Amino acid sequence: MNPDFTVLDGDRLLFYRRWRSDFYRQEFRAADIGYANLLISEILCSDLPPMTKMQRLIMLHNNAGELGFDPADTCMTVFDLAVTSDLRIPLMEYPDGDAFGTALAEVLSSPMAYLPSDTICMLFPGFPEDLGDVFNAALQSTDQVLTSETGRGIL
Repeated sequence: MNPDFTVLDGDRLLFYRRWRSDFYRQEFRAADIGYANLLISEILCSDLPPMTKMQRLIMLHNNAGELGFDPADTCMTVFDLAVTSDLRIPLMEYPDGDAFGTALAEVLSSPMAYLPSDTICMLFPGFPEDLGDVFNAALQSTDQVLTSETGRGIL
């Protein structure tokens, strides 16, 4: 759906344009969620490459508190863009608050031979980050066993 500016009168349109310009200059100020939704619509309907769209949506998500809305309002849009554009799913807390599901979605979003330590820590809370290489070696060994026994691996 294309952004619809007809619902904004002159003052609101001027506010939106200034708010959007400030946002892109990383000067964040609170606004109604409607302005964020309009910006999301603009980003999604633009001709920008998917990765640029993703970066802008993540910036919006990461600064939601300063902008005056809940980060949960943007994270499913980020997730959907990642899935439909074949991008890696970013690690963030999704609305259900399920850190394991979030980390698992990241792991399954693309074939990987290595898991970043923050993903390991989300999957296995309390796992020492300095043992990430050991974990990845075990993961690769498991993949080799599964591949040799079933023809399908996990990486």
